[in-house]
Amino acid sequence: MADRLDRVSTWAGEGVHALVEGHARTRPDATAVICGHRTVTYRALNEEADKVAARLTRIGLPPEAVVAVLLDRGTSVPAAVLGVLKAGAAYLALEPTAPAATLRRLLADADPIAVVTSERHLVTLEGAGAHARTVLLDEPGEERPEPGVGGPEDLAATAPRAVSATTPACLLYTAASGGDAAPRRGVVVDHAALLDAYHDWQWLYELTPQDRHLQSAAVDFAGFTADWIRALCSGGTLVMAEHADAQDPRNASRLHRLITQERITVLQCDTGTARDLTEHLRAEEVDLAAVRLMSITGDVWYLDEQYDLRLLAGPHVRLLNTYGLTEAIGDGANHEVPARPTPAREAWFTAPIGAPLPGVSLAVTGAGGASLPPGLVGEITVGGRNTASRRLHGEPLGSRQGTDDLGMLRADGSLVFVGRRGAYSEVEAVLRGHAQVRHCLVSEVAEDDGRWGELVAYVVPVGDTQVETTEVQAYLQGLVAPEQIPHRVVCVPALPRTRSGRTDRGATPRPARPGTGRPRSSKIPRPRAGQVRRFPTTRSSGGWFLLAAFVGSLFALTATQALWPGSTDLSGVPGPWSLFFAVLYLFEDVAFGLGLGFLVIGRRALRRRGLEGPSAWILQLSVVWLLASWWPQDNLYRLAAKNDWSRQAALVYLFNVPLMIAGAVVIVFIASLPARTRRARAQLAQPENASASAELERTSSASAASSASPERAARATPR
Repeated sequence: MADRLDRVSTWAGEGVHALVEGHARTRPDATAVICGHRTVTYRALNEEADKVAARLTRIGLPPEAVVAVLLDRGTSVPAAVLGVLKAGAAYLALEPTAPAATLRRLLADADPIAVVTSERHLVTLEGAGAHARTVLLDEPGEERPEPGVGGPEDLAATAPRAVSATTPACLLYTAASGGDAAPRRGVVVDHAALLDAYHDWQWLYELTPQDRHLQSAAVDFAGFTADWIRALCSGGTLVMAEHADAQDPRNASRLHRLITQERITVLQCDTGTARDLTEHLRAEEVDLAAVRLMSITGDVWYLDEQYDLRLLAGPHVRLLNTYGLTEAIGDGANHEVPARPTPAREAWFTAPIGAPLPGVSLAVTGAGGASLPPGLVGEITVGGRNTASRRLHGEPLGSRQGTDDLGMLRADGSLVFVGRRGAYSEVEAVLRGHAQVRHCLVSEVAEDDGRWGELVAYVVPVGDTQVETTEVQAYLQGLVAPEQIPHRVVCVPALPRTRSGRTDRGATPRPARPGTGRPRSSKIPRPRAGQVRRFPTTRSSGGWFLLAAFVGSLFALTATQALWPGSTDLSGVPGPWSLFFAVLYLFEDVAFGLGLGFLVIGRRALRRRGLEGPSAWILQLSVVWLLASWWPQDNLYRLAAKNDWSRQAALVYLFNVPLMIAGAVVIVFIASLPARTRRARAQLAQPENASASAELERTSSASAASSASPERAARATPR
């Protein structure tokens, strides 16, 4: 509450639209918005906004009115939004390409008093059951009279209606991870929060009028509001992509072409698009051209993915992993990837999101809302002066708000994003460490009658490989709780996405029924608690290993006398020393059997633990030699005369030197082992016992230190 009182007390009396008006006065001919072949200056943008404001004012808007904006992507959208703000109302941006059911729900929930739209969308509004007054904008620059409003001669630009710090400025809806079918919460953001958010972005992004911002998000998400405020309030240029399809991987190619052609310098996109851009940059061997800052928000974006894009984007690009929150007008915290990243051992399962923005307060809480110490996973809660003040229907949000996101606080005060509450985020993080897994999603799948279900891992494999269920089960054995091991694996070419670019957990294909070979219906109703039945996991290859080891040991035990007569004769050795040597010979036989067993199943065992390629073969043969060579070596040594130098030298180079090499191979493997160790993955899978990694803390601290310029550091104190 103190944050809000401080925000109100420092309110200067003008909202973000006043900053755009200032640029229209001082730099009227500067380019404000570009979309396709249409370019609008700040003067033209402000004039269009004034006309919209005049028409809305003529309607007679009540206090705290909500006005929806339903227009095709183009320069008219930011003009209409600014016009709504000038009229003293709160805008609700709607996406025309959204499903009709989504538009119907949002319009019914928000109940706007008016809708700024075009004639082509009247049918959409009628189909959505909207009863609000419509303000039609046919073509930019043209006015169309409406009943009770008057003609163009009565639409002279009027002075903006005065607003206060707590006057609602916009209505934002959360981006649900379950797609358009999932419920979305509406939050009201006031003018002071928008203005404070802009000042924090200006500090963090070092915005200048020379920046060109790419706007690629659908307009009904918080990212659109963040994009236009950063661009137009700083006097920069807002470049709107003509296509905003975060669900289409081909979007990356279109975006990169637009980035290059329009000389984009500031770019924010969702996690899915960032992954597509990474693949595009790698395949085409290109960089991000003029981009100087790129911010990624949405889903969990792991540290190894951050490093990949960091190396491909070019050394001139500042790369931020942003924890996006609708309640915080899009951005809640950020982690800046260092220009020369030092790969942390935990990079494949950790997603650092850094520190909160100056106007945002984030905490990790447990049961009852109590703050958790570093190293424990809990719900991320948000507060601070840059957050929404209430939900749409008047419920105050209080000093702290739950997010349904799980996170972990580290010893240095920074945050790690774990995933959404109710998702199998920890299992997904561990599973993506498998060498053949590019991306994955673990979800409960219920039968059509909802009686029971199973746990399914949807895997995007590397290349054209297939990941088998038994491999995944063996890989996860001992690393996650037994009930979290998937019962089935389904390989898919890509994970489905929502329109906001998040992984759509409600649109994964159902696994084929046993014996049918075809998938079930496309939607998965999440089973109620207790309805998921645990199936027994498939047995691993341990039986084959034991069988091969037994056969090998029995062979060594029985074949010694036939191959090397007299080598194990202990008749001349006095007791009890003869017993010691007999035990030694038995150990040599068993070691030979174990080596033979690892020769049989070692390749498969290493593959299940994410090891592939020549290095896996070398490691397997080294372990086999370390175990199996003692039986023939010692028998040959015992039969060789001590002064038979040629034979002694041959045995040394045949056995001893390879043993040293094999030992060195194992040492190198252990020393360079990434975070596939049992302890690291078990800590992640059991977050209540997790502890922050010292290595990762060091990496994050170095990142934060290297990313902050002296100027930004000097301004880091909240206003």
